Amino acid sequence: MTRTDVYVVAVVGGLTVVIALLAAAILAAGVYLGYARLHEWREARRRRRRDLKTCRAIEALGTTRNPDHPTH
Repeated sequence: MTRTDVYVVAVVGGLTVVIALLAAAILAAGVYLGYARLHEWREARRRRRRDLKTCRAIEALGTTRNPDHPTH
């Protein structure tokens, strides 16, 4: 192999490594964002369920002052 061939192989190998690292970084960012979105969704679901349980507990006490729901 000539000196030029060695340089071409080194450049191609270097570019391949850079592209692979960029692809890995993009994939990792996508996985991270997906996990973060899933975590936020689950937390919002828990919050809604907790709020619903609280509303049902208040309604069961019969202490609401809503005219549509008479207490007596």
